[in-house]
Amino acid sequence: FYSSYDQAIEALNNKNIDGISYLPKYFEDKINNHNALNFNQLQLPQYAALFLNAQKAPLLGYPKIRQLLAQTIDKNKIINDILNGEAQTLDGPLFFSQPDATAKKYIYNPSAVKTGLNEMGWKLSDYKKMDEKYPFQVRSKSKQYLAFVITTINQPENIATAELIKNSWQALGIKTDLEILNIADLSEKIKNRDYEILLYAEILSFDPDPYPFWHSSQTKYPGLNLSLYQNPNADKLLEDARKTINSKIRATKYAAFQQ
Repeated sequence: FYSSYDQAIEALNNKNIDGISYLPKYFEDKINNHNALNFNQLQLPQYAALFLNAQKAPLLGYPKIRQLLAQTIDKNKIINDILNGEAQTLDGPLFFSQPDATAKKYIYNPSAVKTGLNEMGWKLSDYKKMDEKYPFQVRSKSKQYLAFVITTINQPENIATAELIKNSWQALGIKTDLEILNIADLSEKIKNRDYEILLYAEILSFDPDPYPFWHSSQTKYPGLNLSLYQNPNADKLLEDARKTINSKIRATKYAAFQQ
């Protein structure tokens, strides 16, 4: 075991080890003996998402705001431009191989977002705060600005994704700041749920169990309910799905949970 990818790559380059079980794409350029190695691509049950914390940013507590934000992100551009096409889009919190799980899809549609925000009364205006300058117009309503902070880890793919989202939101009049942290500082933020929007990845099993990530008992550390989601009906479905060994019943419970 090595404490970092760099140390593991150094061992591979020095032929102290024969292989590495997993390596993020952006580390491959550091490998010297490419021709002597076999590269295998595996489909991992991992998804990255924006986890919204309405306790830190109350505007995220409004379903319409969340639904509009879901239409602001060009997932295909992220996959093609940042992830080299090595990912798939998801429309809910379950891994794509899960049978019978359907979810409402929020398609990338910035025009619809502009219309929706205008209808809600969020109008473009100059950003005026004594202690801060901002070069873009920001939507405001009732003396409140539409503004969020995205927190993520200091890794190239995460930073590039966060920047893409930031640019998309700024073009729509949503003030967006980025908080890029190392793993230790990010872990502390997650422990304390001290973020507004968290860009992060979660790893599931191939028979996914969403309980650790979405049950209300997991909203506090060391639980992994990063959006602090609480719903008694969802809790019951996740509990029942855990109790059955019948895969068809479990799939039905998870489909209902996702809805």
